[in-house]
Amino acid sequence: MLVCKIKNTLVALLLLVTVIMALTLHSLLPPTPVAHYGVWQLHLTPVQNPIKLKAELKLAQESAKFKYDTHWAPAPIFKIGDLVMLS
Repeated sequence: MLVCKIKNTLVALLLLVTVIMALTLHSLLPPTPVAHYGVWQLHLTPVQNPIKLKAELKLAQESAKFKYDTHWAPAPIFKIGDLVMLS
């Protein structure tokens, strides 16, 4: 019974020390730009040319699709009793 109480006390103490260390480390770090300025103030500029932006987005989408499709292959079809190798 005494061992169980000591164990519970040590676990609680370890948890407390962990929280104190995390809070101390957090207070020593400089704030991130998002935390300091807010998400809406991160030097966002209005779109100057929406037609050019749409064209660049379309090109990026087509490029991503092409790269994905070159490595894509259909999943193999297995039947009951087939042997497979697991890694």
